[in-house]
Amino acid sequence: MANVIKAVRARCATAHSKTYAGMRVAGQDLPCIVYDLSLEPTVHMPGTAGTKSHFMVTLSAQCIAATLDDAAGVADDLFDAFDGGPFTHTGCKLTAVAMTFETSAEPAENGEHDAERIIAATITLQAKET
Repeated sequence: MANVIKAVRARCATAHSKTYAGMRVAGQDLPCIVYDLSLEPTVHMPGTAGTKSHFMVTLSAQCIAATLDDAAGVADDLFDAFDGGPFTHTGCKLTAVAMTFETSAEPAENGEHDAERIIAATITLQAKET
């Protein structure tokens, strides 16, 4: 499982925006990507698929920026980081099988219209140890 997490982190790092696992670092400028992972080991028959581990991975990411246009640029960048694989990183091959994107906004804390804009991305990946 550790190799899968390292591989996804390495792939996220190819995006041009700063990427953070779990939470945004306080005081860092926008735009950025904040992501979490869900891993599900998949069952395979050793005689047909070998003895390497297989996983279905869900990458849940928030592409955060000051404007919707900037958030869309960050989402495009994240899309490009995972589109067109498979990609091999740290002993693991990743292949994106589905991507969805949804717009939203943080509520303004001070009543002004300066809330951050977010595009939430869900990227489903197949991962296999190499």
